[in-house]
Amino acid sequence: MSERYRKYHVTRSVIENDSYAAPLPSISNMKLSRPLLAVSIIVISAIGLEFGVRSTGIIDFPLYDADEEIGYVLKPSQSGRFLNKNSWTVNAESINAGPWKPNGKKDILLVGDSLVWGGNPMDQSERLGPQLEKLIPNWRVWPIAAGSWSAGNQLVYFSRHPDVLVQGDIIVWVLNDGDLAEKSEWTRESTHPRTRPTSALAYAFEKYVKPRLTQMLPAEKQTEPVEGVINQFLDDETIDRFSKFVENEATSRGVRFLFIAYPGKGVVEGNQTDVETYAHFVKRLRESVGVNGQVFDLKTSTSWNADLYRDGIHPNAEGNRIMAAEIAKLLNLQ
Repeated sequence: MSERYRKYHVTRSVIENDSYAAPLPSISNMKLSRPLLAVSIIVISAIGLEFGVRSTGIIDFPLYDADEEIGYVLKPSQSGRFLNKNSWTVNAESINAGPWKPNGKKDILLVGDSLVWGGNPMDQSERLGPQLEKLIPNWRVWPIAAGSWSAGNQLVYFSRHPDVLVQGDIIVWVLNDGDLAEKSEWTRESTHPRTRPTSALAYAFEKYVKPRLTQMLPAEKQTEPVEGVINQFLDDETIDRFSKFVENEATSRGVRFLFIAYPGKGVVEGNQTDVETYAHFVKRLRESVGVNGQVFDLKTSTSWNADLYRDGIHPNAEGNRIMAAEIAKLLNLQ
């Protein structure tokens, strides 16, 4: 018998022998495999969704440091592109700009909260600082801001960064009627994240889907806090520290101060409560600044109107352009 013929018969006998052949799956095994198959499909789908959501750039946002003294501040030295389109940069001094390289006698510190910071929905080029710098190209504009910051947070920032403060030849401070207040505290990851979320899918649900589902509930069951609103009250102790800071910088270093009183959309539309609250804030701001700076009420600008908001408080890109033009006109720099 040839070697080839012998191997054929050995192989055939192995296949036909019941002791070697694989048993056919029983009905019970087939039933057990269906739940396993369903779980596998769910897991694979979840992984696919996770990669899909992650690829949109939804978690490519800035991170924060938080502590008891300052509340929170942008982590230094980071950059990204939210949704793969809205670029943002934070330098080593936690300033929303490129590397900290003072211009020498031509440096503007632009101080504020989300009105200056701009937030994830806006590309950095559309924000107030870059728009202002376009109009005064011989000057550098350094935006020092974070969402929902108040004067309390901003004063702590300056105490921590005296090297930044001493370079400010002009300080432009943008304030709304909730900003002459004690520092805003860090409250939660969804508004001021300290670390990148493990799951982009879970983050998207918590950040965008859950709040919308909550809004569909009856009013008495809506327990979620309003995002971004952390501190809305005037605080006498903070106003006193703010006033002394302005006076000291103006008199000891000759810093020029320009304060922009910024109205919410309700003020521009004539809501009585909003108008009264805002008027009281502007009065307190003027009193605290005194002769040490100029206060400009943006509501009085003939160019400002309700179409320049992207929501109830924040300016859209055109709003930033208009506000930058008003600031440049007031500064009247060469």
